Formats: sequence, structure tokens, C-alpha cells
Amino acid sequence: MIADVHRSMVFNQEKAKNLPSLSRLISSGVCKMCTAENIAVSGLNMAHLQTIYRRSGEDGLRDIFTMKNS
Repeated sequence: MIADVHRSMVFNQEKAKNLPSLSRLISSGVCKMCTAENIAVSGLNMAHLQTIYRRSGEDGLRDIFTMKNS
């Protein structure tokens, strides 16, 4: 039970930290709020996505979003 509370707190902290940087994607219709929240909770923000795109292009982004969780 304590582990669940801890995971929930980490989830909310990551979301609060990373979601604002993704607002441009939401407002321009690139992704919906639910998708942006999932990206934010994973620990990624807009700067991370830009770095991935700069290094690997669209294929790199696709790889990040289709990668299996360990």
C-alpha cells in the first residue's frame, strides 16, 4: 500500500514537471491531452523529444513511443 502511494506521488510529480512543456503539442493538435500526460509521466518533456528528433528524426520518435517497457 505504501508503495502504491509512493508511485502515485512520483506519477503526479513527473506529470506536473513535464506536462507544461508539452502544451504546444496539445494546442497545435499534434497530440491530445491524454497522450501528452502519458509522455510527461514517462519522464519525457519537449526538450527530450526535440533532442530525439534532432538525433534520429521521425524514426527515433517512433522508436521511443513503441519501445517495450522493461
